[in-house]
Amino acid sequence: MYRDKTRTSDYDQYNLVQNSAVSTSQKFDGNIDDNSLSVQNADGDSSNALNYHFDEKIAAGFAMFNFTTGKLSAVGGVRYEHTDQSWVSNASTSNTAGVTGSINYFDVLPSLNLKYDLDDKQDFRFSYYSAISRPNFYELIPHSTGDPDADYPEFGNPYLKRTTSNNLDLRYEFFPGALDQLLLGGFYKSINDPIEYAIEPGAAGNTYILIPENFGTATNYGFELDATKYLRNFGIRLNYTFTNSDITTTKLQNYRDDNGNLTHRTVNQTRPLQDQSKNTGNLSFLYRDTKGGFDAQLSAVYTGARIYAVSPYLDNDIWEKGAVTLDASAEKRIFKKFYIYAKATNLTNSPFQLEIHQPYAPQSNVLSYQTVGQNYFIRKDTYEQYYILGIRYKL
Repeated sequence: MYRDKTRTSDYDQYNLVQNSAVSTSQKFDGNIDDNSLSVQNADGDSSNALNYHFDEKIAAGFAMFNFTTGKLSAVGGVRYEHTDQSWVSNASTSNTAGVTGSINYFDVLPSLNLKYDLDDKQDFRFSYYSAISRPNFYELIPHSTGDPDADYPEFGNPYLKRTTSNNLDLRYEFFPGALDQLLLGGFYKSINDPIEYAIEPGAAGNTYILIPENFGTATNYGFELDATKYLRNFGIRLNYTFTNSDITTTKLQNYRDDNGNLTHRTVNQTRPLQDQSKNTGNLSFLYRDTKGGFDAQLSAVYTGARIYAVSPYLDNDIWEKGAVTLDASAEKRIFKKFYIYAKATNLTNSPFQLEIHQPYAPQSNVLSYQTVGQNYFIRKDTYEQYYILGIRYKL
């Protein structure tokens, strides 16, 4: 396999300023037409690092074997991959590292999959495989701008390494009926150089930035349950995953020395991987009428608390709060291959919320949105419900 991928990105950022003839007391009232503004830089900003040309060439080959003996079947092999990445950015060369760059590496990725049939409805599966995850173009380009709604300026990191992992999976499978199933599995992953988004001090003194980083070696293990059961046209599906992830990184801890002066020291802290929830699950109620051409589903999805951004300070990681979302969908055949369908998402209006897991203790007055003794409130975004109604033609 050979893949040659090229991306050319053009990015312009414009600054809106108040016209000098208008009073400086002008305020935005929610309608842009009520304000007198002009574009400060009509030609855009061509020197932004997000103006770039990126090439990625990947060459791969594999050797595979498979055999069956009695109730045991096996598929295995090894894959070789060579990665060649290079880029040129329009960022200023005077103060930006990684304006141009190239990365070359190769990986040997073995795998083995075993399946043992207990009978025609039950089996055990075991798998081992080695895998990689490459940083994306946006993460490597040394930009210093990004999502304008982000809490911190986003930076790229041209020194990012790829993530490599070794993975073990064991699963029991039971298929008692055509649509019924019970899957029980456990997994273990050893992950080298996982890419995590971290808050770090910026170059300008007391400013902070959000940047992807590699922090070392992590482990990830847990188990999963997946069950589906139908009674005539009605069905229920349950999926639950428990994941324990650990990575040990250095943190700064503030303390007072013997003279009472505030200073800091470096300590190690073991924490979960960024963006990894310990508990996730979903529960779905299903209805399926093949003869009448009608399908419907109501699903509740739970995503447990997880680290949103890694802090350089001890016990100051920013966490996304756990949340439950409720979605519904339905589809009905109305004529031959024509179907009408409807979807409704986030029926519970579950918000996106960030917090720091330290009890809030006010210095003087209690700030808005904070509750004394509870976690520090950071951010809350609400999205309300989303509805879709349409007609589909199936070929």
